[in-house]
Amino acid sequence: MCRAHGVELPAAALRYPLLDPRVVAVVAGATTPAQVHQNLARLTADIPAALWDDLISSTIGAPGRRGRSCWSRCG
Repeated sequence: MCRAHGVELPAAALRYPLLDPRVVAVVAGATTPAQVHQNLARLTADIPAALWDDLISSTIGAPGRRGRSCWSRCG
């Protein structure tokens, strides 16, 4: 789905939790300065709203929403 929208999966994975208003930060691991820069680029990448719409309407669901969301099953 990310590929169809021209978005790297790691960029979407870093940003997806921030769609839930209860999430105020995402901690991305890095062991080198290059990885820190890569994570920053991914966190600030342009991600089309259509990707989030497609993800939310899929089986993934919206973060923080009861029902289909993985957070409601894990927390």
